[in-house]
Amino acid sequence: MLEKNEIKTKDLNREYKRFIGEKKLDYYLTKFERMEEKGTKISFNLCGLIFSIFWCFYRKMFIPGAMFLAYNFVIMYISMRFVSTTSVVASGILAVFNLIPPLICGFFGNYLYSNYVHSCIEKSLNMPNLQKEKFYKENGDTSVRITLGIVVAYIVFSLALMLSYLPNIQG
Repeated sequence: MLEKNEIKTKDLNREYKRFIGEKKLDYYLTKFERMEEKGTKISFNLCGLIFSIFWCFYRKMFIPGAMFLAYNFVIMYISMRFVSTTSVVASGILAVFNLIPPLICGFFGNYLYSNYVHSCIEKSLNMPNLQKEKFYKENGDTSVRITLGIVVAYIVFSLALMLSYLPNIQG
């Protein structure tokens, strides 16, 4: 099986373009190159910082997105479950825990995305063209539709969680 290191730069750039899409290709290639040159995993991504979970789903990184989503709901559950009994300090600690996904996506998001892109490209290298196109369409570029679905599900679940604890909060 061919690996990323065995592909000519020209061919790899074509694969990046097909997978990432043209809109943000230059941005991500520059970020990937800088991280590789510096040997670092830290690379600032403003959209990752602001939209964290939703940015992961927009870029079709479903595993990190689902992990951050579950993490967020656990923190939300804990804060709602103990809202009447927690102290100001505990509330502050929970607020800090809420910052973890945005900070990870903001400072390590490009690294996560780089790993995702490279792993998908490596998986697809020996695929026939039609299969590769389908694979890239399913796993690459971006998805507004998936992101909007996650936003709606997030709002519905958050409201349901809030409403389920509303009697506990009031009484």
